[in-house]
Amino acid sequence: MNKLEQIRNKKLSTQLSLITTIIAIIGLAIVPLLVRVTPVDNLLLSYNWYAGSEILFDMYSIFKSQVILCLGIISLLVIVVRQVKFKTYTLKDPVIVLILIFSVVTILSHFFSVSIALSNRGMNGRFENTWIWLAYASILTLVYGEEWTIEKLNKLVLGFVISNLILSIVGILQYFGIDPVFNDITKPFITSFKMGNLNYVADYTINYKVIVQTLYHYNYVGFYSALSIPMIMSFALYDKKIYHRLGYLILLALMFFNLLGSSARGGLVGVTATIPLFIILNRQLLFKNLKIFFALILITVVVFIGFEAYTDGFITSRLKNIFISVEAPNLLKSLSIIDDSINIEFDHGILQIDVISVSNDVWQTSYYYNDILIQPILHESNTYNYFNVESLKDIKFYISEYQNLYLFTVEMFNQGWYFGYDEKTLKYVNALGKFDAIVTPDTFGFDGRERLGSARGYIWSRSIPLIMKKPILGYGVDTFAVVFPQQDYIGKYNAYDTPNMIVDKAHNIYIQIAINSGIIALSAYTSLVGLALFKTGRNALSSDLKNQNVWISATFLSVFSYSIAAIFNDSTVQISSVFWIILGIAFSVVKFKYSKTIEPKS
Repeated sequence: MNKLEQIRNKKLSTQLSLITTIIAIIGLAIVPLLVRVTPVDNLLLSYNWYAGSEILFDMYSIFKSQVILCLGIISLLVIVVRQVKFKTYTLKDPVIVLILIFSVVTILSHFFSVSIALSNRGMNGRFENTWIWLAYASILTLVYGEEWTIEKLNKLVLGFVISNLILSIVGILQYFGIDPVFNDITKPFITSFKMGNLNYVADYTINYKVIVQTLYHYNYVGFYSALSIPMIMSFALYDKKIYHRLGYLILLALMFFNLLGSSARGGLVGVTATIPLFIILNRQLLFKNLKIFFALILITVVVFIGFEAYTDGFITSRLKNIFISVEAPNLLKSLSIIDDSINIEFDHGILQIDVISVSNDVWQTSYYYNDILIQPILHESNTYNYFNVESLKDIKFYISEYQNLYLFTVEMFNQGWYFGYDEKTLKYVNALGKFDAIVTPDTFGFDGRERLGSARGYIWSRSIPLIMKKPILGYGVDTFAVVFPQQDYIGKYNAYDTPNMIVDKAHNIYIQIAINSGIIALSAYTSLVGLALFKTGRNALSSDLKNQNVWISATFLSVFSYSIAAIFNDSTVQISSVFWIILGIAFSVVKFKYSKTIEPKS
């Protein structure tokens, strides 16, 4: 290689490095802040269990999705150039092999998707389609191949800190009833030109006094906090400048308030599980800097006690219910329709309702309880019938009218169940007024514990059997809502006290990936995460005080915290670009083996 070519290659390498840094800053710091009200087509109208308008408005997701896709495409182009010119990547590298396996299986799952339309665009409100997952893989590969210098990493720190500061301020304002994201001033700037004369009102944060920041949902605030708080804690510990440390501590107090104010228990579990590891990994530095250690403890205690006092113990009560199931009596065991009979099974027996004849609003019926004929009694109000049987005292029945259709209504425990004839066939009528089937899905575990973790026990118990039915390639990215047994009306009632809940996500990233793209993709993903934790954890534990690297410790703790919180949360476009970039940095800082402490600048 002649000297001129060396100069050109060096210039190209510098340009590619600059592009990589810009992509990392955008994905790490800017993407979580993006909001834009955009009208989108509703892809779920063909399903009996779903109701909604043809046009939906999205504020927090689709714009982020579009930017991530652009970052992924640019990343892929840079990767190709790097590989052609510098042979940056090799198939001998297990990281690259795992990324390729994940990407190939994700592509294959797309072409075998149960809904190509959803896998192409993504679920309403989520928009984390096939191409977004491939963009994550592309961004990870790009960041991993970059040799991060202290100067470049400090630019990432600056962007990350500013982004977290903005999110924290937005969250605190939302908590106290002020929405700085969507109001009369900001509306013209964050409304898509496609809106035209369409009206959109964003009153969720104000009406419910919850913290969503610009991340769409309070659970995502907690999930993001699990990713970012360990990073900021590490920066606060490693930075030697006093005013930098003070700034980090103030930011941590704001972030911790947002974590508590979001009421997202998954994020709290992730952060809490990470604190002992933070102490173990940084024990030498903590012992040397006891002031910063006690400052971190003081911030945690003061913010937590203050928040608990202000909310009358709200967080403590929420935490108790993560692993302690709110026991559901499972009042309804099953409900089925066989010919002209409605069969309702309780813990104490079976009620059989035989329909003899129907003429408009006159339904002639007979009733059997445990195969014994029983007679109904007309209530003195003449509005409903009931039984003079102690075990059936919470049941009444009457005829109701819906769009000129007379429905036989069984009201059990203050919940109405409707039945009508569709072309001479007796069927269940759901809350949307649509004839529908009541299914009894396969389940796995959590029997009697369906309400565990805000009904996550119910979701997981119905999701795991889905994985077993299509373990290789799954059902296609972002198709969870359409493959989940939405017609499990009895299961939903026992879990949520209503049969009308739509379950649109797995609330577990590992189940999500397995249903999206199968067990092979899940194995590749967990192997990547496990490999990153092994490499960074081993380096952090084996380094002495002089050779400790903040990025090795910080990325290990961040990835670990995220992985714990991911047990209760899904991947989302609001957060995942940040995670995949941090994962790439974790691999990179170990690969290039920095020998001196990297001090982040704030």
